[in-house]
Amino acid sequence: MLTVIAAMAFAFNACNKQSPLKALTPSLPAQPYDYVSGLQNGVIAQGGNNSPQTNPVTNAGAALGRVLFYDPRLSVTNSVSCGSCHKQQYAFADNVPLSTGYAGMKGTRNALAIINASTKASFFWDGRASTLEEQTLMPVVNHVEMGMEKLDALALKLNQISYYPQLFQSAFGSSEITPQEISGALAQFVRSIVSDNSKFDANQAAFTADELAGFQLFFGKFQCGTCHKGENLGGAPLMDSYFNQAVPASSVKNISNIGLDLKYADGGVGVLLNNVKMDGDFVIPSLRNVALTAPYMHDGRFATLDEVVDHYSNGILPNPNLDPILLQQNFFSNPSLPAEPVQMKMTAQEKRQLIAFLNTLTDYTMLTDDKYSNPFK
Repeated sequence: MLTVIAAMAFAFNACNKQSPLKALTPSLPAQPYDYVSGLQNGVIAQGGNNSPQTNPVTNAGAALGRVLFYDPRLSVTNSVSCGSCHKQQYAFADNVPLSTGYAGMKGTRNALAIINASTKASFFWDGRASTLEEQTLMPVVNHVEMGMEKLDALALKLNQISYYPQLFQSAFGSSEITPQEISGALAQFVRSIVSDNSKFDANQAAFTADELAGFQLFFGKFQCGTCHKGENLGGAPLMDSYFNQAVPASSVKNISNIGLDLKYADGGVGVLLNNVKMDGDFVIPSLRNVALTAPYMHDGRFATLDEVVDHYSNGILPNPNLDPILLQQNFFSNPSLPAEPVQMKMTAQEKRQLIAFLNTLTDYTMLTDDKYSNPFK
């Protein structure tokens, strides 16, 4: 008898857990939002568009991608969505050092912000995906993140949800749901998330004295723009729109070891490529909206921008694979100096000014733009 009661209780709880999902229906406009024009106009568009010809961004495709991005049914337990770890209010980053996966397990790296993906040449902290079409399903199948290891089962699962066949029909001309089309729609939505309406973009003439001084320190004395360059202020830029010139291939830089540790617990690119000389190398992230994307670094070790600036001021460690740019003899362009980590020794005023400039990179419009928001709310 107790066994029967326990079974009934389990079934009751299971139904209760599933019932909210049965009612999980997106609220969408009669006509899809305009996702295309943002990739055709403005500063970011000048940086190039990495959309493949086989998967151009369309309004219907990105609208479908938005629904998929926020749907927890992409996880094996119907509990975690892409939007669980990439939150609009934090510029599509996460506000914790390591995100929580479908079974309560913690990931191993901090969730990178999703912005201006059309300008990027690689994805993830170790750059292991070269296209968004490749990247979008990696978290879905990951055994810690979303756990949906069989993509055909995911396609079948979505096919049982009433509104998906029509959304796929509108996006791709067929109601058939395949892993390739799930990936394509997610990629279109992610690619459509454009951030180019910060104070830095719109009105540098209105910079305060501290913001202007920070701008000059960033691109001048402290040479931050050596790595954080181009339209996205990150690695491997295609175009430096602010100086109206293409970035020479010889100066393109995508990964760097910034001396966080003498020996890294997570070797980053070095582990991916099985190359000990690259242990500690990670992709250089975009600094757009950086004031919103704390905590920082691949493992979320720094809680504030002040801590990040302090690292460059006096905390760079002599890792054997340290980026040569961060050696004294290169940073100061003086070969007679020792090959030791540079310590920039910023004053309190310089730190304040540098952070003031970084705050001008915040795009407040994208944080509340409905076309990027959760359609299930």
